[in-house]
Amino acid sequence: MSLSAVGIVLIQTRDADPVRASVLAGLAVIAVASSWALIQVDYMLRYAHLFFSHPSGGIDFHQNEDPSYVDFAYFSVGLGMTYQVADTDVGSRAIRRIVIGQTMLAYLFGAVILATVINLVAGLG
Repeated sequence: MSLSAVGIVLIQTRDADPVRASVLAGLAVIAVASSWALIQVDYMLRYAHLFFSHPSGGIDFHQNEDPSYVDFAYFSVGLGMTYQVADTDVGSRAIRRIVIGQTMLAYLFGAVILATVINLVAGLG
């Protein structure tokens, strides 16, 4: 949704005055950043739900205490930025499926943003 909004903003900024174009560009950046953050929060909640469902576990955070939302946010944001599991071990097939879905979505999201930026920069010249 946010990427389609960015596309609409890009079309509207072509004929807009510089102030309006700057405001629209700022709104587009906020929309994309908010969408990315919302995706990470959604996956964080999915991982926490699966971890604490029966049977519990599936992610080894290498700590003695039970994980908190910060641990699941660390896991989710790490996947969203690097497309890989960093220093945790995934031991559940259900969680692995979600990890694959999140990393594919994150890669697609990043690729579309990169393509949009390249298109925007190429259109400036």
